[in-house]
Parts: sequence; C-alpha cells; structure tokens
Amino acid sequence: MTTLDCIRNTRPLIHCFTGTVTSNDVANALLAIGASPFMGEAEEDLSEILAVAKGLYINLAGITRKRYRLMRRAVTLAHEHGVPVTLDAVGAGSTVFRTTCAKELLAMGVTLLHGNASELAALVLGTTNTKGVDSDKLSCDLKTLAHRASTTFHTIVVLSGPTDYIADGKDTLSRTGGSAMMPDLTGTGCILSGLLCAAMSASVSTSSAVEIVDLMNAAGAYAESRSCGMGDFHRELFNGLSRYTQPHAPKTRASFDPTLYLITDNRLFQGDLLSAVEAALQGGVSLVQLRDKSSDTRDITAVAKALLTLCRRYDVPLLIDDRVDVAMAVGADGVHLGQKDLPVAAARKLLGPDAIIGATAKTVDAALDAQRQGADYLGVGALFTTITHSAPIHTTFDTLRAIHDAVTIPLVGIGGINETTAPQLKGLPMEGYAVATGILLSDDPEATSTRLKSLFLKGAHHE
Repeated sequence: MTTLDCIRNTRPLIHCFTGTVTSNDVANALLAIGASPFMGEAEEDLSEILAVAKGLYINLAGITRKRYRLMRRAVTLAHEHGVPVTLDAVGAGSTVFRTTCAKELLAMGVTLLHGNASELAALVLGTTNTKGVDSDKLSCDLKTLAHRASTTFHTIVVLSGPTDYIADGKDTLSRTGGSAMMPDLTGTGCILSGLLCAAMSASVSTSSAVEIVDLMNAAGAYAESRSCGMGDFHRELFNGLSRYTQPHAPKTRASFDPTLYLITDNRLFQGDLLSAVEAALQGGVSLVQLRDKSSDTRDITAVAKALLTLCRRYDVPLLIDDRVDVAMAVGADGVHLGQKDLPVAAARKLLGPDAIIGATAKTVDAALDAQRQGADYLGVGALFTTITHSAPIHTTFDTLRAIHDAVTIPLVGIGGINETTAPQLKGLPMEGYAVATGILLSDDPEATSTRLKSLFLKGAHHE
C-alpha cells in the first residue's frame, strides 16, 4: 500500500498551525489527498484534538509570541500522544525571533523539517539574510546542507528548490520537476509541508516524503500545462493533487510493441520534429520516446502534448524520458527511467498499473532490480558508439545475453543503432531496438524506418 493509499483509507486528522494567508489552501490540499485538516488554534482545544490527531503541522508564517506559546504546548502534547510533528521553518534567518523559535522547536524534537536553502542555512550554518541566501554563497552545496540539517536535528529533512533534497541522516535523495510557476504562487511551500505532515502520519520514512514531493511536482507540472496565468495555475494545482491521489481508473493504452523504438533528442535534431516523427511512424516505428534534457517544463509539456496527439493517430505509445511529472501532466502512456532517475517502484505508484515503464539496465543486477520493481521492459546498452550521450558506458553483447537469461521482461537494444550497425546484432536475444539519430537525421525517416523494421522482422539480429 502506498503512502497516498494509506492516507486515503485512514483519513488522518492533521492539526495545523499555519499563517492566515495560506490556511485555506493548506486545508484544501489536505482534503484533496484524503486527509482531514483541523485549523483551529484555541488553547482550550489542544488537549482534545491532539489526543485523536495523527499529525501536527507547525508553520512559522504569521508567528506571534502568543502563537508560539501555543505551538510549544501543541508539540509537547503531540509527543505525549506519539503524534509526528512537521515543522515548516518559514522565515528562519530573516529575524532573530523566527530563527530562535525554529531552533527551540527543533530542540523539542520534530519528525520532519521542511525549508528552503536560506532557511536551512540559517538553522544549520548560522547564515542570516532577509533576502535569502544564494546556493553558490553557502559553505556547502544543497545536498550536503540537507544532510547536515538531518544529522544536526535528528529528523527527516526536505529542502525545497529547483532540485528538492530529502535526507534522513544516512541517505540523501534528489528530485526534480514541478513548475517554474510554483515559487510565484503564495503558499506552495506551506501546502507541501501540510502534505508531508499527512505522509508522516502514514509512515515516518523518507520514502513517504519522496512520494509527496513527487506528487507535488507532478501536480505543478499538470497545473502549468493547463494554465495561461497564475489564476489558472492556482486552481489547477488542486485539480492535479486530487487527480493523482484518486485510485487509478482502468484506461486503454496504445499497444506496446518495442520492435522499432524511436527516441527523439532536441539537442541533436533541430528540424520539424512532428513531421519527422510522423514520417517515422508511417515507416513502421512502433514506440516513441520524447527525450528533452534541456528545455523548461512548459516547453517539454507542449511538445509532449503534440506528440501524444500524433502517436494516438497511429496507435503507438508515447513515453517520456525521465520526467514522470510531464508524463502525468499530458496523460502519456508511460516513462523511461535511467539509473539516476526516479526508481521504477516510485514511478509505478504515481503512474498506476497500466503505465508502460521502461528502465535502463547495464548489468544483470540492475536488470533484476528493475524487473523486481515492476519495469515493463529494459533498455540495454549502449551497444555501439553514440552521440546522444556524452560519455556512454558500453554494454557488451555477452552482458546483453546474460541479462536476457536473468529476466523475463522484454529487452530493447539501444545506443548507436542504425542501418550500418543493426546487422551486427544478429543472434542477440532482443524484442526490439531503439534508434534516435539513425532515423531522425536520415534523409528519409520514413524509408529508413521501413528498412530498419524489415531488418528486425526478417531476423537480421536473431539466429
């Protein structure tokens, strides 16, 4: 059962101390994922509420001396009842009062600490700056900062930014995605903290925190893809949270056939992508992956939506490379994940059982792990020299055979495959091969695709 499943099934009561600016949004976000928010702050309520609450969320926004006294009392009661405490250190480092309050609450003991680089630097390094602290001015990088915060305060730490870091004192994980519009909407950090508090009520673990960070990033990408301004973005963010929290409804996906797998790459192909992909589809391409390592989320999402419309006409699945949030936002058929991307199991939780999820595997151990986590197929390579990766790790044919013997899911050969190299794959056990520049940079993508597919179907690489 996932963290979100647990929240939806148990509807945990989350007692929230939030600022007046974001209180309504935090409450609605908790409702969107199935939790039950309590936003009251009367001292007379504390004992009764925390006796039945499953999480306590403390947010320093709008803090006053009176509110701080209530927060301390609430934390004491939470400890007495075994209720996990989440602290959002809003504004730590901006004033002595806020910084002192955050440190004192941390000294009392919290389950999860959430903040941005500026706030965590103030708490860990003693850095103060009311305008925030640039990451390049810190005495350590952000990953190290998250780790130091977790070891200093003996808590799970979520450091938010363009890259999010989740640390537990031993491991530090990173997540990317979301939307560049999120920092411009008041309260997205407060919302994330509220959702993290609900996650801690289900399971005090980094995996629960990661699941919520992934959810928030996916909802942000979804909102951006459907917005023409901040008003739309605000509304669609809640639609995204509720959309991805509901049980996955069965859906019809395009037929999965990895025989001839086309990978786009915006760094190498600068032409009319839709026309080239359509020509390749007409030539027999059976699976398409959108790979874009450099564009912003809005641009990637726009291209993905256009490609999905095109692929639907040919009943060919569209996968997104790396970006689970983009795949969720546009309704793509699935994703392909590299060895440094989101784990297959986490992607499966977000995308559901019907999504196509592929994983790169260069060793038998990596292949077995991906299959165990629920991958539908493996991309094995690079089999030949390729220009789509700056320093590819080559996979020998013997390793490919060993991987085939170890797993039961389909293998797709990848890396430097074109009309010249494809015949060299004769006798290798694969269900298909992936081609990028070999098709897109050819003079005639349709004819090239036809010839490459014919090579495969005639058994040019099979005994």
